[in-house]
Amino acid sequence: MKSFNNFEKAALQTPDISLCFKQGLKALRSNSIRVKSKNTKLIEGSVDLDGCLKQIKEYKNSNRWDYIISYNETLFFVEVHSVKTSETELVFKKLDWLLKWLEEKAPEIKLLHNKNRQPYYWIATNRVSILKTSSHYKRIIQKGIRIASILELS
Repeated sequence: MKSFNNFEKAALQTPDISLCFKQGLKALRSNSIRVKSKNTKLIEGSVDLDGCLKQIKEYKNSNRWDYIISYNETLFFVEVHSVKTSETELVFKKLDWLLKWLEEKAPEIKLLHNKNRQPYYWIATNRVSILKTSSHYKRIIQKGIRIASILELS
């Protein structure tokens, strides 16, 4: 009999994504190269939020966040996108969408996230083009977003 980890249970209890849970980093497909882990056995699963929810009429035109990853009972919310000043407002819209979605549609996932509150991750598809001294960067940090070229799960 298969035992489910907490993230898998929460994903299965969330109607919007109940069919989208994948083992390991499989939901990230080619973007899985942007995530590193010292212990891959601790990767409990992933969901491609954007890919899964774009099929649902309610979210078709929404600015959706990309992925959720569970590692060692900690959730990581990951947006893979070019990191430049001109993209900041779009990423903020995606984060606002994610927070609303968690509140209204995914309470079990929100609860898991609140247990070990991690920042939200904006993973660069190319070089980072936002200066750390800029007002944009300060707003990014204030919103709880961490920018990285590679997400190091630990």
